[in-house]
Amino acid sequence: MLLDDGELNGVRLLGRKTVELMTMNHLPDELIPIQLDSLNTNGLGFGLGFSVITNVAQTGLLGSMGAFWWSGAASTNFWVDPRE
Repeated sequence: MLLDDGELNGVRLLGRKTVELMTMNHLPDELIPIQLDSLNTNGLGFGLGFSVITNVAQTGLLGSMGAFWWSGAASTNFWVDPRE
């Protein structure tokens, strides 16, 4: 659904603009990198629900500009890379 701009199997669950806002950085440059415990947040911004890659080289991670992710309880993680 997130890769298809809010649609799943032809059914719209989220508006296209809603997904766009969820997956784009909303932090101003002066707040980046934001400190989160021991997590390296260089090259990351935050959307409305996700961490967003704003600079691939600074993250030290595999991924593309605009990829987004989140970590949950019990060390669960997910990544979505729309370009890949």
